[in-house]
Amino acid sequence: MRFLAIYLLNRQYLARPHRLINLAQINRCHSGPGPGGSTTASASQITAGESKIIQTLQKRFPSASSIQVNDISGGCGAMYEVFVETLEFKGKRTVMQHRMINEALQNEIKEMHGLRISTSVPAQETSAQK
Repeated sequence: MRFLAIYLLNRQYLARPHRLINLAQINRCHSGPGPGGSTTASASQITAGESKIIQTLQKRFPSASSIQVNDISGGCGAMYEVFVETLEFKGKRTVMQHRMINEALQNEIKEMHGLRISTSVPAQETSAQK
């Protein structure tokens, strides 16, 4: 019986992500109204976490033509989706672009469970060059 209990505990442990996050943060994420209900942050409101990340990215990339941040964890701040479009990425590989974002957000990342990054270089207006 003891072997079975250890086996089940190990199986549950292996099924979970191994990165530890604050339990209060988990409770805030999962204490919403449930399936089909609204989350704590609506699409038109910017959460404090989103605002902080936007300000940090604007300081690091002042010439960015677009910076978008979405809290994809339902408003609790556990996971964010970030999009940055700037000429600073021109000629750099995607890995280096993402590394630049990670370096800019190194303090904020410590409080997150996950970060989804998308980057791009602004499209050149070909009609203006002709």
